[in-house]
Amino acid sequence: MKRTVRWNGFFRAYVVLGVSEVLLGAIVLALAAITGAPIPGGPEDLLPTPLLAAVSVVFALGAGLLLVGGRRDPRALALGAFFLGMASIYADRLLALPSASGDAFFGGLLARLAYLLPLEAFLPYFLWRFLRLFPRVGISTQADRGLELGMRLSLGLGVFASLLALPWIGAELSTAVTVPKVVEELDGPVLWAVILLLLAALPFAAWRMRGAWRAGGGAEERRVRLFLAALVVGVAPLLAVILLELASSRFDAWLEVPGNRRNLAWWIFPPLLSVPLTTAYAVLVHRVLEVRTLARRALQYALARATVLLGGGAL
Repeated sequence: MKRTVRWNGFFRAYVVLGVSEVLLGAIVLALAAITGAPIPGGPEDLLPTPLLAAVSVVFALGAGLLLVGGRRDPRALALGAFFLGMASIYADRLLALPSASGDAFFGGLLARLAYLLPLEAFLPYFLWRFLRLFPRVGISTQADRGLELGMRLSLGLGVFASLLALPWIGAELSTAVTVPKVVEELDGPVLWAVILLLLAALPFAAWRMRGAWRAGGGAEERRVRLFLAALVVGVAPLLAVILLELASSRFDAWLEVPGNRRNLAWWIFPPLLSVPLTTAYAVLVHRVLEVRTLARRALQYALARATVLLGGGAL
């Protein structure tokens, strides 16, 4: 019988902060609904706020089931942490709602502090870590070294981004603290590095699919290839658009035209939402990851609830 994988201090802190951020975003949205306050669209005309909430909820449900039900499988923990980071990104956008500045959140201080947490900077690390562990067949020494290097670089980036966030957090807590100019100037390059490391992981995912193919053409290898392909196809469009926005001034100007960003989002987010849903299917039907039976049953219920929520948010 396999033992439960122990969580270290860093992983515990990441999960606690991520869950807190997602819950805070949900509370902000609930308060807006209870008070009858008008709920504007997402920041930068990206998506309707209910759909932003649906994206956060779907990824949070996927994260919760993998983190709770997959405690015996380090691959499930790594992918669950990646999903939690994705959920926190969209919870961040909910913290921009007017209801986040109310007295319940100390005049908006709690929402601003949650927004400043650089959890997204650790997304590359958990993606690289998952790819290094999954699948367990068909990995070469050369690929393993590349994946290890990607993990180390990504973890270093996450720690560096966390250190950069400290002056911003200090400035929120005290007027005596000022943010050095060099810290402000590094904000953009850190975002570049996060996107590039995420994009760099995708070819390694293809490499892992190729390794699974060479390991044999059985049903297990086919399931692994389909699972990794769904992960790449789901994440790649969003990363490509963000990279184009950062790299091309013409594309950025096109996005600023009213309605263009929102229209483009409807092409980006369906593949992105397919990632936790595909993962759930792979866990439920094909048992690609080791998630306990109880968690599988809960996942079936959560998927039904998320489908209803997503359908309601799209209306």
